Amino acid sequence: MKEGSKRALGAIIVLIMLFSIAGSALFYTQTQQPEQEQPKTEIQQITERALTADERLFILRAGGVVVEYTYKDLNYTRKTEIEDFILKKTEGKAILSEYKSEEDKLEMIGIDQTNPRAAEVRNMKEADSSALFDNFCQLVLAQPKPLDCTLKGLNIGGQPSPTTNTSVQNQTQTASQNSTQNNTQPTSNATAQNQTATQNSTQIGVNSTQQSHPQNSTLNQTPAASKNATQNETK
Repeated sequence: MKEGSKRALGAIIVLIMLFSIAGSALFYTQTQQPEQEQPKTEIQQITERALTADERLFILRAGGVVVEYTYKDLNYTRKTEIEDFILKKTEGKAILSEYKSEEDKLEMIGIDQTNPRAAEVRNMKEADSSALFDNFCQLVLAQPKPLDCTLKGLNIGGQPSPTTNTSVQNQTQTASQNSTQNNTQPTSNATAQNQTATQNSTQIGVNSTQQSHPQNSTLNQTPAASKNATQNETK
């Protein structure tokens, strides 16, 4: 019995060791297997269907903008305008989802910059290409930003800012006032000098007139001289 028990115990120990070795080998093999690659999300820049929730989330997390255009009756002019904007101005940082629906709408969706965990939806139904571009530049967070948005932010090739216009106008008005005052002062001085010269010439003219016409004094002396002459003759 003792020998049989020892043999049975030995066999059990051997089996346990074998199972342990096999389990370790299996665990090691599983851990060494390469991780499966995550499927890449590929979305065309213009899709003629509604985007899934995962696709929208993927675009927004990447800092992009979702443009959703739905229509009852297709307007080819409007459709072409929106597609041209997406292809030419967004540099791949906006995805257009356009499809037929029971509602006519055009919305632009991006991350809310005041609350990064929320989305901001803007109604662009009546917006033209310029308004679409302005709102896109405000919503897009992907870096680097499209070149046109960067140039717009630097005000290159655009209209000057109102502050610049006001400053230029103020400088122009100040310069004009200074110039007017400077031009007025010499004129006033010249006018005063002309008036002084006129008065002086008037006085000189009066004096010369008195000197050149002594008949006034002769006329004043004539009655006395005539009286004296008459008395002399009578004597």
